[in-house]
Amino acid sequence: MVEKLYFTFLSDLFNSDTAKANGIKNTTSDPRILTNLLNLVWYLLNPLRVLLGVPIIVECAYRCPLLNKLLNGAATGHPEGYCADIRVNGWSQEKLFYKIVDFVRQGKIEVDQLIWEKDSNCVHVSFRLNNNRHEIKIRTKNKNGDYVYTVLK
Repeated sequence: MVEKLYFTFLSDLFNSDTAKANGIKNTTSDPRILTNLLNLVWYLLNPLRVLLGVPIIVECAYRCPLLNKLLNGAATGHPEGYCADIRVNGWSQEKLFYKIVDFVRQGKIEVDQLIWEKDSNCVHVSFRLNNNRHEIKIRTKNKNGDYVYTVLK
């Protein structure tokens, strides 16, 4: 049982360097989004932190509509509080991705999506209470600049 919460709303889930640089207030009081963020922390990020045994840096979790538009983000996911882009200091994103893949395959954690976005060197995780798709993918770009997703079995 996890006895400590390792993440906070202000310093982790609402944090965004892009929002700060553009003077965007990246917060919400929407109870549905706040609940999704709490579920993300409680069922995925916190257990993952315990399993890894090292701090996880959340580069981006919640995105308010203005920030999401600025980043050309998808309409779902970050704006709904389901996902986070993460890293671990001193680790490659590849190492982090495959560690998480191992934990998922061993049944130690559950994900909606786990995506290693190789084109931007980002590990994207998401969690939806009672509605996870259990997708594990690697994203690259083809020569036309279009995203290509490879599904891991």
